[in-house]
Amino acid sequence: MKHKITMLAIASCVFANAQTVSSSVISTAGKTSSSSDVALDWTLGQAVAGQMSSTDIQLSNGYHSQLDLQFLSITDETITASLAIYPNPTMDYVVLDLKPNDEVVVTVYNEVGQNLLTTELNTVQNKINLDQLSSGIYIFTVNSKISNKTNSYKIIKK
Repeated sequence: MKHKITMLAIASCVFANAQTVSSSVISTAGKTSSSSDVALDWTLGQAVAGQMSSTDIQLSNGYHSQLDLQFLSITDETITASLAIYPNPTMDYVVLDLKPNDEVVVTVYNEVGQNLLTTELNTVQNKINLDQLSSGIYIFTVNSKISNKTNSYKIIKK
């Protein structure tokens, strides 16, 4: 019986050590910088997780076992349900259908990012003349002044 208790104690120590998690980080790059009242640890190549606290100001990012980790979310900022652009491809104009009472700023860019046209629209159906543009691919950026959301559309002019 004494032998079984000894073996159980040794086995529990081995398994207890196998379950511990080290607070060190293995990464391809990183550094620790500190001054008299602030320490900054950073690493490159790991998931973003961290916490900020106001008591004694602590800012952390990465694996720190003593912290309650929180994750940020991304919200969808599109306005596709309230806007239609047609025809695409087009020959000489595009029509932008807006929802009622919406106001947008439309900016047209060419393939190299040059701003070719900026116009404000506030009616339900709007026609933009593209006669002055040559054949090619254009990016229409539509920013809603009401919801402050922006979408970009690729328009092909034949």
